[in-house]
Amino acid sequence: MEKRRIDPTTNQLNISQTRTAGFYVFIAKLYLDKFPTVELHSIGYAMNVAIKVADILTKYGYVKTKKITTKSSEGTDTARPKLIIELERTANFKKLMEDFEKSRETKKPE
Repeated sequence: MEKRRIDPTTNQLNISQTRTAGFYVFIAKLYLDKFPTVELHSIGYAMNVAIKVADILTKYGYVKTKKITTKSSEGTDTARPKLIIELERTANFKKLMEDFEKSRETKKPE
């Protein structure tokens, strides 16, 4: 199976509770490589994952939180809470990414 690079067309990343925060941290960094901001959209229990992703990216200096919005998403029978976290990449984002890639290469087994 051939690996293919993810090429996002918008800065909106829809978060699901079925994947881990680590997965979305990886994907968010790909989005931030292409766009200056990324919006993490989550509904219901996926909000926990979105918060973890934003926290991890902020903790390591990749982003700063620009805006947090809550809404009520109209479902079929009930309204569900929706969380949108807008993150903006920091000035040293590219350098942090380069350093991360270098550290990954040194850890690869030969």
